[in-house]
Amino acid sequence: MNGWRLFSRGFRYRPPGVAETQLDDLNAEIARRLRADDRYVPSTTRVAGKFAIRPCYINPRTSLAEVDALADRVREIGDALTASAADAPGG
Repeated sequence: MNGWRLFSRGFRYRPPGVAETQLDDLNAEIARRLRADDRYVPSTTRVAGKFAIRPCYINPRTSLAEVDALADRVREIGDALTASAADAPGG
């Protein structure tokens, strides 16, 4: 078991121009869509009272490319959600 690590880190998608009060709902929706895609299934948590997406990597064969791909997918979903909110009336 030498060299194995359990890695879990909470993070938030936080685009410029989105109010702090909206970030919990935005990140919860991102997490929901990630799970619906069925490729990424991160858990969620609260850190200092704020909603966070929390992947947990326990497979020693997980590559940096796979970790980066999750971050890329979070950005894709978040960017799409914030763009559609900006296009909505009153957005």
